[in-house]
Parts: sequence; structure tokens; C-alpha cells
Amino acid sequence: NALFVGGALLFISGRVLEHDQSLVWSGRAIASVAYLAVVGTVVTFGLYFWLLRQLPANRMGLIAFITPIIAVSLGAVFGGEGLRREMIIGSLLVVLGVATAQWPVRRRAPTCYKPTSTVSGRPDQ
Repeated sequence: NALFVGGALLFISGRVLEHDQSLVWSGRAIASVAYLAVVGTVVTFGLYFWLLRQLPANRMGLIAFITPIIAVSLGAVFGGEGLRREMIIGSLLVVLGVATAQWPVRRRAPTCYKPTSTVSGRPDQ
């Protein structure tokens, strides 16, 4: 519902604020909107919620860090966008951080101490 309401409000405000602009519905524009609606929303959220049933939520939360890296990579491969050195270094640091967050934590066994005296204050025999 929120996407529909937000889309309707943006459409109305666009028509009011940019009334002198013509709206062109080319085949490419319609295909782009359809792709974003189906692949970018329906498929993506479907996969996300399916994975959420398969994996712990703390792992799924890390997807938010990886998503921009995937977007930049796809833009470079399919869109011909350039990759700067800073982008590559930043991506590597993010991947390193996500890998570190996935690393299993080794906990030490608690150290047990033998009491040296009783409640009464007399030493154990």
C-alpha cells in the first residue's frame, strides 16, 4: 500500500509542478518501469523473504551493506560506468567488514575458582 500511495502522490505532484513538461511513454520507458516493478521489487523482496526463512536475521541484515557494491558492479559491467580506485577500495573494505561480521566468535570457557573458605569463615578441610 505504501508504494502505491507514494507513487500516486509523486505522480500527482509531478503533474502539478511540471505541468509544462510533456510525458513521453516510449517503449523503453515502459520496459524500464516494468523491469523495476517486477525484478527490482517483486523478485527482490520475494528472494529476500525466502532467504529470511533460510538464514538467521543477523546475516540477512548484512545484505544492506553488499547491495551498493552489487549495484556499482552491475553499472560497470552492463552500463559502461567507470570504477574509480576509491570505489574499489571502499568495496573491498565493506566486503572485509561483512566477512569479519560472519566470522564465528570463539568464546572462552568460564574459569571456575574453588572457594577457599565457607560462609562461616572457616577454611575448607
